[in-house]
Amino acid sequence: MPPGVKQTILDYQFSVHVLPSSVDDREVLQIFARMNATGLKLNAQELRNAAYFGEFKTSVYAISAEQLRRWREWRIFSESQISRMLEVEITSEFLQIMIKGLVGKTQKALDNLYRDLEEIWSERAEGERRFRHCMEELARTVGSDLANTAFTNRAAFYALFAVVYDASFEIGSLLKKKKAVDLPANFRSRVLHVSDTLQMGKAPDKVIDALARRTTHKDSRKTVVDYLKSRLIHG
Repeated sequence: MPPGVKQTILDYQFSVHVLPSSVDDREVLQIFARMNATGLKLNAQELRNAAYFGEFKTSVYAISAEQLRRWREWRIFSESQISRMLEVEITSEFLQIMIKGLVGKTQKALDNLYRDLEEIWSERAEGERRFRHCMEELARTVGSDLANTAFTNRAAFYALFAVVYDASFEIGSLLKKKKAVDLPANFRSRVLHVSDTLQMGKAPDKVIDALARRTTHKDSRKTVVDYLKSRLIHG
């Protein structure tokens, strides 16, 4: 090959992530499974995984991985979807609720969040604590029965998480240490009742439509969240 081509090859830079020695073999195999599970074009979350290595990215991946058993048990994501990091993406969206409030989903907005908090995310500990609290509350109140509800639908689960977060900490509140408010005592029965209503198509038309079309649009998300709040928290 011509010298210029050789030099171009030699100058090519690889993105490398060095795993600490404390990472066990099982975790390494899971990482490689994610990387090699499909021959499909990289999705937006996989591209973010390759582009960012800072505070927000490491936080999202750590707390999402903690919930792996629940993602599977609740049937929110299939194994194929997990291998493509979709559970990591929705965890990013949950943290986005805490930071930006209820917004529509765009990949650009998520990219910006990763970029803006790449170097410093001073509220990381509180964000992680609130995320874990909401997941624990869902596990405590509804648990494995979530797998048989309408909330296996990703848009519905997003709204359910948002409602739990809002009831516990209030959407729009500053990410400072704050005691969580308890969910209603009959939260579980309310969730199961609303699930039946959704599955039978007896919810308001605008709610059914919001869960079927334009599910990531801000107005659609607000429609579903407001409906769930009225039935699960204020009902």
